[in-house]
Amino acid sequence: MILAARRIVFPLLALVLLVPACAGTHPPPQYVYDHKASFSGMTTYAWYADPNFKMPHGDSIVDGRFIDEHVRAAVDAALGRKGIQKVNDGSASMYVSYNTGDTGVASEDKDPNYEWLTGYSVATVYEKERTITVNIRNSAKKLIWVGSISRLEGENPNGVARSLDSDIGTLLGHFPPSP
Repeated sequence: MILAARRIVFPLLALVLLVPACAGTHPPPQYVYDHKASFSGMTTYAWYADPNFKMPHGDSIVDGRFIDEHVRAAVDAALGRKGIQKVNDGSASMYVSYNTGDTGVASEDKDPNYEWLTGYSVATVYEKERTITVNIRNSAKKLIWVGSISRLEGENPNGVARSLDSDIGTLLGHFPPSP
């Protein structure tokens, strides 16, 4: 009887301990928008030539040009999936720009449950974290929507590119806001 109970209790205990470890630890994306703005009819876009734009800072994994090219390509792809077409500057119904925050360093325990159960830390991993903000302006170039996301960046150029694609897709998945 005790052996049968152990066969049930221990797997359940393991499941209860593992579920929190599998939960996402990323902060949610942040969105703000002008509630008076109309988002209907926004079917075309162009890149906004922001006079305050600064090329993203590179780091030990990728340079600023790599980040710029991948963010722009990810925005183009995400808006294209929504049926919003890229056009020349003069005929756009909305304008897009972006900026990035400085790369920071985030730490994460590889197995927090092991540390919780035993009191010993397996390993702490330090990864680079980047904040990306996408700005949407209306045809009069008035800022009407801002989305921002902070995520771990990846450990190699391919990981950084995948992260940028995913993060931009997540951000623009919430554009336009629900009426």
